[in-house]
Amino acid sequence: MSWNSKEPRWHGENRTNADPASFVINGVEFDRLRYGEGEDDSDLPTCDDCGVPRGRRHVLGCDLEPCPRCSGQAITCDCFYEDD
Repeated sequence: MSWNSKEPRWHGENRTNADPASFVINGVEFDRLRYGEGEDDSDLPTCDDCGVPRGRRHVLGCDLEPCPRCSGQAITCDCFYEDD
């Protein structure tokens, strides 16, 4: 995915059926943050976007999943994910 792509990661033709436990970003492997581990996660028992309960990984492509490298929105941050 190009840095200026209008299609967010893992949406449309970028969508995958995989559920990776980690992301490779800028050549470094990072564990995906589970709902409740992100700085901006709410106190609700389930994610407002993908519906997973606390302690579970967000559904890939969830708008609220934080990037484990920069803490931005994983689907749109400027980090270079290996699968981009």
